[in-house]
Amino acid sequence: ETALYKAAEKGQVAVVRQLLEHPDINVNLSNDRNQTALGKAAQYGNIGVIQLLLDHGADPSILDKDKLVLEWVAPYLTHDVAIRLLQLDFPVERSANGNIAARDSHSFSWSTFLDSHVPVDTSVRVAVVATLLGSEKDGDDWVRELATAKDQHGREALHTTDAATRDLLNGLRFFCGRYELFDGPPIHVSATAVVVNAYDHGVFRQVFEQFANDCGELDKKGFQACGRLLGQQPTDVKKKVDAAVEFDLWDKDKSGYLSASEYIRYCDQTYGGKLKVAMKFMRNADEHAREVDTRADLDIHFVLGLLPTLPQATFHANVASLTLPGRGVAMANYPHVLVMPAADRSLEDVFLKERPNDNQIRSMLHQVAEALAHLHDHGVVHGDLKKLNVLRVNHRMRLIDMDAATPFGAPVGAKFSSGSLPPGTVL
Repeated sequence: ETALYKAAEKGQVAVVRQLLEHPDINVNLSNDRNQTALGKAAQYGNIGVIQLLLDHGADPSILDKDKLVLEWVAPYLTHDVAIRLLQLDFPVERSANGNIAARDSHSFSWSTFLDSHVPVDTSVRVAVVATLLGSEKDGDDWVRELATAKDQHGREALHTTDAATRDLLNGLRFFCGRYELFDGPPIHVSATAVVVNAYDHGVFRQVFEQFANDCGELDKKGFQACGRLLGQQPTDVKKKVDAAVEFDLWDKDKSGYLSASEYIRYCDQTYGGKLKVAMKFMRNADEHAREVDTRADLDIHFVLGLLPTLPQATFHANVASLTLPGRGVAMANYPHVLVMPAADRSLEDVFLKERPNDNQIRSMLHQVAEALAHLHDHGVVHGDLKKLNVLRVNHRMRLIDMDAATPFGAPVGAKFSSGSLPPGTVL
């Protein structure tokens, strides 16, 4: 065993520093048990020695007793040493032209560091991830690649890390820390609105909080209300019965209530931990207000409802830095946001791409007529009825785009579609 090996084992920083100044020193030399000075320092948590050895080219990927250096030193890791270890063994790299690609070989230090079962202090893990991924120059692709990097068993880092680090990674990956916007062009772009599909990663907890009691628990009635809002389902007896059965299955202790963690586990299994939504970014505050206010007394069985979302101030603070692929749309001009359940198709798409039979056509038009009658029963004219503003959601036709809606007796035309005279405006 060399002097460097013994000094590393004992944590003798000054001795290690002197030995490393020798030009012929082999910092990665291993003993007859295939142990290196770095591995031995890691076993004893000698952070100062580890930092010195790394600065002089020690290889952190060399296994010591089938464990990475990072695993040995995990309980003692500091912010700076963790960053140094990880930078030497990243799973991806950026080429000179800015493209990101997987490295040909690495030892899974990154996924090991993020694994919640590895005893790294959570505050250190969060701080290191924030340092390594928090720079704007890194870009979304860099964050996405590292957040979804897989370990030796094929598990993504997001699925193996602790809750605090997962929240941080999602905050870096998603719009407003919550919305995973789909790649590709928007669904719709006009002078007044941009519509995109996204996955909402935070809606389940918000829906739970909306319907939970003062003790932070969800009873069967609240559970059914959550399901109706998330699924935009009609209020028929069969759906209520199905929801009641589901509640009983997830109420493991038969207390009559679900906790937040129990409900989130239910949503993870039922929805995959995220909900597909449509986000409508609007230019004008008055049209956004009409969309919200008009829906206040309307049934989501007939008019597509709005999902709970973040405060508008949060959207305003983040939209200026949002860019959408393929269109070059200046999203700062569309700061007012609505979030709705994603639709199957519009009536326009059904007309162009499907071949419904007479009975199906009759059923769809009957549903549209029912929806209009519901609006009129509440003293509201839609004001912009056309095939594009009728969506099929869960096998039911529902009205959208309430920004042109107006009460009976009030002037119409606050917003209109050229080439179309909506029947609700004809006297």
